[in-house]
Amino acid sequence: MFIINPFAGKGTRQKELIKKLQDGGYTYYLTGAAGEAVSIAKREAQKGDEVCIYACGGEGTNYEVLRGIVGCPNASLGLFPCGSANDFLKYFGDSAPFLDLDDQLCGTELPIDVIRVKSGDEVYYSLNSCSAGMDAMVCENAAKFKKWPFVSGNAAYVLGVVYTFFLPFGRKIDLVIDGKEHKSLPALFAVVANAPYYGGGYMSSPTANPADGKLNYSIICTRSRIRTVLMLGKYRKGTHIHLNYCRYGECREVVYRSDRPITFNIDGEIFKFKEVACRLLKDGVRLHLPRSVAKRFSSVLKPEKAPQKATV
Repeated sequence: MFIINPFAGKGTRQKELIKKLQDGGYTYYLTGAAGEAVSIAKREAQKGDEVCIYACGGEGTNYEVLRGIVGCPNASLGLFPCGSANDFLKYFGDSAPFLDLDDQLCGTELPIDVIRVKSGDEVYYSLNSCSAGMDAMVCENAAKFKKWPFVSGNAAYVLGVVYTFFLPFGRKIDLVIDGKEHKSLPALFAVVANAPYYGGGYMSSPTANPADGKLNYSIICTRSRIRTVLMLGKYRKGTHIHLNYCRYGECREVVYRSDRPITFNIDGEIFKFKEVACRLLKDGVRLHLPRSVAKRFSSVLKPEKAPQKATV
């Protein structure tokens, strides 16, 4: 079944998809408000039947459908990109197979990791990445520019970067990475990632693999506007990890702490937290990949283990 956000992107892909679904007799729902996809996905998943629920929209729709099905082993997640950025799918290269309904319906499911995000009693889930710092502020401001006519997702992020550049950024926050505390970091960007790309194509975590049982952290420690300008090109290409003011590595959990609320990004959704923990949820969801994509990526996502020597 398909959950479609008719307002994602410019709406043209949804119209084409709906026509094909009607011709094929498939079940679909149109969302009309924030949070509605969570309710629909949860209701359908909790019926108990095996079901693949396709999120047809942008990162926000992916986030909502994922939140609705995590914990339901009978439900898998399909992605039909109707948004502007579609950052998670950049891991797989060409997004064209995800727009091919026939290729999708002949696909294969593979378990992938999820980021479990907890603040107080509230629990969220991230398919792609979480972040605090200038990047989260950019995401918050880019959402405003996306509402402008003739502004694409990538253009909205560029405008968000320019606008945010003239605001105060690089607040000091405390991070705890796998139990090791890092106090008062001037975090320009502080990312926990399950996949390489976010923010309209920036490669914050070039070695991230959404099924390797690890999260990646990428922290740029600077408050200098000159450094920010000089490193953005590297940040887009993923070569920033070699800078001496970048902390990059693998982990299972990152805790963010601040004495006042910080702007926090979960797959493009913006929140305000004083403390929030991002933890690996191994094989948290089954991802439905188009047949052509599954052929190319099954060994990358789930590499075969080397044979073990027999012991007597």
